[in-house]
Amino acid sequence: MTRLLVLLVFLGSAAPTGAAAQDLPLDPVRAVLGASTRVSWVADQSAWFVGGKVGLILQDRLAINAAGYAQASSLYVGGTGPGTSFRMNMGYGGLLAEYLLRPDEDLDVTVASLIGMGHGELVAP
Repeated sequence: MTRLLVLLVFLGSAAPTGAAAQDLPLDPVRAVLGASTRVSWVADQSAWFVGGKVGLILQDRLAINAAGYAQASSLYVGGTGPGTSFRMNMGYGGLLAEYLLRPDEDLDVTVASLIGMGHGELVAP
């Protein structure tokens, strides 16, 4: 157990950003933990998703994360009259790979791709 805690403390150390980062060598591995929101378009309606990610950043450029998101807004689909539409619930998650375009800046700009699975259901009124 002690070895695991020491490893987590080492991985959790944050590297400086901005001008101070230019004077220091790259960290081979850093840990990342974050919360995020997403906006998407589902069934001709805008949908908000909340979630997060946990993973590793390798050589300050490539991030490999496990990520998951759950629908936070209400979506209603189908039906032709009052009380006949269904409420849609959904969520998804998987492996999130990100490439950091400018790792030495205070704001990270990334290109990302998530490969995973999701679940959706329609709930009767």
